[in-house]
Amino acid sequence: MSRLGQAYFGTVLAGLCCGCSPAPVTILIPFEVAETSAVVAVVDDGRTQFYGVDAALRGSQPVLHSVSDWDGQAKIEVHVAYFRQSLEALGLAPGVLQSASEGSSLPTELRTLTAVLQQGDEAVWTTPSMRAPVLEGFKLAEESPCVALATAGPRLMLEFDERPIGFVQGADERVWLVSALGPTQFGRLREVTATSLGDPIEMPQDFRARAAVGLPDGRVLVGGGSTMGASVLVGQPGGALVPLASLAGAPSFRWPTHLARVLGSPADDPVYGLSPGGQILKISEGVLEIVADTGETGNYGGLVALARDDLLVLRPDGQAVLRVLNGAVIPETTVLDPQLLARSDRMESILHVDGFGTFLGMDQGHLLKRTSNRWEVAEENVLVASTIEVMTAFGDGLAVTGRYGIVDQYYEPEGYCVPERLFIGNDATVHQILGLGPQLVLVADDGLPQGQRGYFVQTVGPAAP
Repeated sequence: MSRLGQAYFGTVLAGLCCGCSPAPVTILIPFEVAETSAVVAVVDDGRTQFYGVDAALRGSQPVLHSVSDWDGQAKIEVHVAYFRQSLEALGLAPGVLQSASEGSSLPTELRTLTAVLQQGDEAVWTTPSMRAPVLEGFKLAEESPCVALATAGPRLMLEFDERPIGFVQGADERVWLVSALGPTQFGRLREVTATSLGDPIEMPQDFRARAAVGLPDGRVLVGGGSTMGASVLVGQPGGALVPLASLAGAPSFRWPTHLARVLGSPADDPVYGLSPGGQILKISEGVLEIVADTGETGNYGGLVALARDDLLVLRPDGQAVLRVLNGAVIPETTVLDPQLLARSDRMESILHVDGFGTFLGMDQGHLLKRTSNRWEVAEENVLVASTIEVMTAFGDGLAVTGRYGIVDQYYEPEGYCVPERLFIGNDATVHQILGLGPQLVLVADDGLPQGQRGYFVQTVGPAAP
């Protein structure tokens, strides 16, 4: 029998054994006091097998199947990396290991040892100057960012003919729904929890709410208008909203129906708006002015603010995305331009997430991402006839949703988390969504025909284990 490291025989904390003919071979993996675990690579006739060894579990170590038929002629290389962390902390288990196809390398080891086993030789451990390449190539599987989701509360129905405008979050982190009621579309706010909707707080009489955005100081800015023209209100959710700016005499097609601000900007920086008539609006204290025109009208559209006076705008007809830089309107190219030109697809939503990117959601369900000034497909449509009506930042990625109540998570490089896809109901189309740490709050319709349709709020969170 050949032995590796005769001097370690009495102090070994873990032994990995294999049976072979004519005599068994025992490979003793020596540990020192600070070493809690080891990853072992056994290279035999060009084959490599990895093993995890935990010093605390030395009484239940595995058989080395990779050398069970060793004939004593070929060399067997054994490479060991020792770690202060336990195997569990490394995301590994004792026994045979599989290297992930993609992932992170092993952390910095306390030390490494190498030995070569060959019939007739007394093999000894040596300390190499660096980690063996075979161990360098071992990859730890990255923990998946995908989260199993489930509805975390009941459907909370809005009043009949109450139309949702958007969610905002106050300085105290409470969530509020801005909505508009009845044919007059007078504005109101409601506090939202997972299990209840607060009583509505009405906005000033004659104000018709069209869009809302939260400000960094916790106030809410609501765009819309009245019989006097376009106007914007501002204030703390739950308190009185007061006029911030107005555009006297502006007809309803010039009222702001989409609002955006520069992420991370001070509370007194301008907010930008888009009207159904295609006008780009700039809003600040006492100022509501038209700064550009997209040249098209419609009931779609959206915008994000990359920087002060640097916007990306979905044209209100949903057929183009434009960069509006210091008032200049610059068309951008998408890979789906042929479909847009043929009017067989439409842009539904746009979202910018600092450090992650800028995305477009399409009516036919494609998710596009901006690279330089061109838009490429990041993910194909989820299901036939699915849409991406709204998106929000979620975890290290996005949550996207729309028709058929499909809630998808998107991460890079994973893409969509298909096994974790959530259906909140085939009858539902989601119109607003907000990410709140590990939870999502959304508002959707119940799928009934126009005139009978109702809207509900629902909270989604991690599923129970």
